[in-house]
Amino acid sequence: MSGQFRDRAQHIHRLALLDAETGLPNRLGVEHLLIEESARKRGVLVVAALGLQDGASALDAAAGLSGDRSIVGRLGADSLALAFVAAEAGAARAGLAEILGRQTGRFSAGLVVASATANEPYALLEAAEHALALAQAERVAVILVDAGGMRDEAGDAALLADLTASLLAGEIGLLHQPKVRLADGAVAGVECLARWTHPRRGVVSPDVFVPVAEARGQIAVLTEWTLGRAIADQQALASAGFDLPFSVNVSAALLADRAFAARAIHAVRAAGARLCFEITETALMAEPDVAREIVAAFTAAQIEISIDDYGARLSSLSYLMEIPAHELKIDKKFIGALETSAYDRALVSSMIELAHDLGLKVTAEGVESNGALDHLRRMNCDMAQGNLIAPPLSLPQLQDYLARA
Repeated sequence: MSGQFRDRAQHIHRLALLDAETGLPNRLGVEHLLIEESARKRGVLVVAALGLQDGASALDAAAGLSGDRSIVGRLGADSLALAFVAAEAGAARAGLAEILGRQTGRFSAGLVVASATANEPYALLEAAEHALALAQAERVAVILVDAGGMRDEAGDAALLADLTASLLAGEIGLLHQPKVRLADGAVAGVECLARWTHPRRGVVSPDVFVPVAEARGQIAVLTEWTLGRAIADQQALASAGFDLPFSVNVSAALLADRAFAARAIHAVRAAGARLCFEITETALMAEPDVAREIVAAFTAAQIEISIDDYGARLSSLSYLMEIPAHELKIDKKFIGALETSAYDRALVSSMIELAHDLGLKVTAEGVESNGALDHLRRMNCDMAQGNLIAPPLSLPQLQDYLARA
């Protein structure tokens, strides 16, 4: 990698971690700093989400907090993240009280202490924001929660039992969201999305049931069901005259599972399917050697690899050089701001340019407006996906959509 390319990649990486308005670390930047702080292991890592009355007071508070030996970042217009190290939970509350006591303005705070079962940065921030919401609802200054106790274990077990039963009962379906080439408007492929409508629970979001399946060791069952349905739907669509590649999301947890990889490759080869596996950018971090081995086996089996939700977590385009990927999908939060933020336009444009330098196709996720689509065309983005183009569709709806395209 040339020095110029490396410098540009590092510049984009830094920009992606900063709040454009204030120059403070944004949510991603805070996560990045939390990883660095956790690695030092100097004590118990404490994360607080601070809610203030307005954005101006939040920025004033940030200026006051920045002198402390702590991490300060911006979570939202009226909220900050504060992270520091304490000896234990009691010291954490005392430390937060001391820090906030030196500030002007009225705070509400949600406080969470890292634990062995919940020490991922995004999980800590989510727990702290949950505690902040409780503090604001109960009109108290500070609520302390245990990150390890955030999950409802009994509720998870019941949800997982319902998930297994729903798979057998046909209550989970597969929808397909098209993505189009911006050069000519042609449909270039579809992403397969599991959707669950429970007779008692109603619609259950994948943001709820997928993490439960991962935590309970059942994500392989759900993914193999999705894979089987995707292959069958692709064959049905091809028989109707529409031969398109289908994309299936593969959990990071499965990139350390050789048995799953072998079964998936066998299913794809047996069907002669044209598939792409979408993995997140951090999927290779837990067990990188095994993950690289599995990804290499997928590509050897002619399964394409897409880096999904790019920018949603820690981001480094130079890191993509280690992955035999074919496509990069830019996270929807960047796309949603294209019309209003010159900062995000510059960031997305640079991401596209460097991804092309690496030989990757680029798909923009979450395209909701013609204005965003126009910006993406000017940036030479390859493909777009989102409700502006088409929402997730059932197989009959997809066939009708393709017939009209």
